[in-house]
Amino acid sequence: MGKYFSDIYDTKESQIFREKSKIEDTEDIIEAKTEVLNNLTNYDSYIKLGKAFNYHLRYREAIEAFTEAICLKPDKYDGYRARAIRYLNTFQFDKAFEDFKYCYGYDENSLDILYRLGLTEYLRKNYDEAYYYFYKALNLEDINNEMLVAVIYWGALTAMRMNSNEKFEIFISRYNKNMDVGHHTAYKMIVEVFI
Repeated sequence: MGKYFSDIYDTKESQIFREKSKIEDTEDIIEAKTEVLNNLTNYDSYIKLGKAFNYHLRYREAIEAFTEAICLKPDKYDGYRARAIRYLNTFQFDKAFEDFKYCYGYDENSLDILYRLGLTEYLRKNYDEAYYYFYKALNLEDINNEMLVAVIYWGALTAMRMNSNEKFEIFISRYNKNMDVGHHTAYKMIVEVFI
């Protein structure tokens, strides 16, 4: 699969439909598990284990590892953020929302968290709330074009769900066909269809 995920990965059946995983632990997971076993109170070891599971798309086990980390240091932001994303990946939208909302309490102007809260609310079919987060993200001064096109796409989609042409135009008006959108080329193509 490449840079972000291993070629050895779990299936949607185990992660979404909760069937038993059919893959064995790889060296990186064994190493991370050993590190945890050698120091059961080390927050960073659980984070490392969660990331190792994530690399192999073993989201449910990653959630367990991140939860252990959070139990050790319940005030640390990164454990909640990491777990929230895996909740989102496994269609546990309410749990994802709770963790992202916790992160939002740390930084109400984080593009990453605003975007993910908007996405989570969209998936929960809370379109007014999704619009709020996407609109707030759209108006951040430091938003880059790669994330801007993603926010435009999801914000416009949310406005369509709300049946609001006025809100739709707010997002679409920010689009520029010369934007360098990095890996978000699919969003760019769909936004061009919207226009």
